[in-house]
Amino acid sequence: GSTEAAARDARYRAFDAALAEAATDDPAHPPVLVTAHHAEDQAETILLALMRGSGGRGLSGMSAWRPRAAFAHWRPFLDTPRAELEAAARSSGLSWVDDPANDDPGFARNHLRHHVLPALRAFWPDAVSRVRTSAQRLTMEQGLLGELAELDAGQPLDRTTLDWRRASALPPHRQCNLLRQWLARLGCLPPPPERLGEWLAQLRTAAADRQPLLEWPGGQLRRYRERIHWLQSLPEPTRPRDWPDDQSCLSLDEGGALCRRPVSAESDDDGGRLRKTTEAWRLRPVGGSERLRPAVGRPSLPVKQWFQDQGIPPWERPAAIGVEIGGQLAAVRAGGHWLVDVAFRPQAGEPAWLLVEGGQPGQV
Repeated sequence: GSTEAAARDARYRAFDAALAEAATDDPAHPPVLVTAHHAEDQAETILLALMRGSGGRGLSGMSAWRPRAAFAHWRPFLDTPRAELEAAARSSGLSWVDDPANDDPGFARNHLRHHVLPALRAFWPDAVSRVRTSAQRLTMEQGLLGELAELDAGQPLDRTTLDWRRASALPPHRQCNLLRQWLARLGCLPPPPERLGEWLAQLRTAAADRQPLLEWPGGQLRRYRERIHWLQSLPEPTRPRDWPDDQSCLSLDEGGALCRRPVSAESDDDGGRLRKTTEAWRLRPVGGSERLRPAVGRPSLPVKQWFQDQGIPPWERPAAIGVEIGGQLAAVRAGGHWLVDVAFRPQAGEPAWLLVEGGQPGQV
């Protein structure tokens, strides 16, 4: 990206870090960052978006209120001219620091500020107001497109998967709108329209068992079993490591921990239930060709088939966790599901370990 974009990202990372310390446990009342972006800032942002070939969302400009990960960003002065804001600051005895980089003609925003906007105002004195009016109309239209997308999806747009069977019945332009509105609702920068259109064309003609991939800086789009999945990044493959006897919880690469808790064989608790043994435990990745026997009198089952039965997408399978006891694969966890080999299941009356997610790594 540009130097300007890198500087902006660095500023917001600093804000994220500073305001995270002020965050409370109540998501309804986050810390609020107030900035004095004014009408000319808004006009520059919209003109920059126009020069990038942006669509309606980009041409809507900056929003007055924007929730972020650690705080909410409020821009209350987007309709206020810079001169009016400066006059109010002076009359209140406020002082500020001028960034010399704001006068560097090598930056696109500065070129707009010092050359393009004055030229527009020379012919249209109310140019900034006109740009703002167009942006406000586009914001209203974006809201309508978002409502249309939610109707087309048949589900809330804050989920990370979409029903492709439903979306495939839409005309191409509605499919594009659905995916762009969905990704924007997830806080993701959508892919370029032409790349999204090409990927959707592939989906429309690909066999049901094919998994066309679209990858761009905002993440990945994949299809599995007639659902479209958005992934910010691929899950990390499971890392092999020993599980010491004196630790009830072991950290997971994806975050959190896997814990073993003593229970009876008859416990109704959810999770993987394994009989207690004195043999060494180990977590490791699982190969799809490995086999486990789920019950007495039943044949062994390839782990790959179990993945398919549970609907585990192929890209999640390398992150499946294998529990090895005494050098043998005893259980597999993937997608919140457990497969335990019958040889390691506790018998009636036997003490058992219940494997559940939670707790703190190293906890005894």
